[in-house]
Amino acid sequence: MIGWIIVLVILTAAGIPAGIGISKLNKEHAEARNVSLGGVDFTTLTDGEYTG
Repeated sequence: MIGWIIVLVILTAAGIPAGIGISKLNKEHAEARNVSLGGVDFTTLTDGEYTG
């Protein structure tokens, strides 16, 4: 019985941060989907650099 309680505690301890992380990741993905690429000048982009 104590083994199942330990497993439940471990799963809960891992599940809560994972749920928070997935929630934040989904928010960032939603923001990225709303970015308009029409205004981006891809000729000025260089590999490995970002300004702005």
